[in-house]
Amino acid sequence: MPENFKVVRTGVRKKLWGIFPREVDYHLDIGTGKKNIAYNLIGRIRAKHRLCCEANEEKVSLMARYKPVFCGDALTLGAFVKEKLFDLVTALDVIEHLEKRDGFKLLELIDSLCCGAAVVFTPFGELFMGNKGVKWEEHLSGWWPEDFEKYGYDCTVLKDFHNIKGKFYDALLAVKNFGGKDG
Repeated sequence: MPENFKVVRTGVRKKLWGIFPREVDYHLDIGTGKKNIAYNLIGRIRAKHRLCCEANEEKVSLMARYKPVFCGDALTLGAFVKEKLFDLVTALDVIEHLEKRDGFKLLELIDSLCCGAAVVFTPFGELFMGNKGVKWEEHLSGWWPEDFEKYGYDCTVLKDFHNIKGKFYDALLAVKNFGGKDG
């Protein structure tokens, strides 16, 4: 595996806080459902207009803080949303819940909808877990830096980010800058 990505061992939370803009006009958050770090990160971004997309209907009821909510599969969003509308697109702890081919479709969708910056966060490599057989909960794919780099993302591995029952696993942060609405 190529080692052309950054590895962060300390100051992980500070690194995460630092990549998000404080204010944007249009923000699309894919997979908004109430989660640990993602929920807190998104709450720190002031967006004039925010669209949250959540496929898990049960989680939508937990999202009173965020309106409007598109309840459905993110891969269908392109039919409803104008291309290059969003200054920021976030997909935190989402892509691993898709089959690999659909994960690549998600990256292509983000390319079509984003004109500013995109941030994708996922476990590093293969961390198959979740509620097996429960749609949108089970991890169906593993992701490596080269999966994102071929789409123009800069990748950072966050060492020992996830603590699952006392065992630590790395996370992968992929960020792409589209150059803004004016190019």
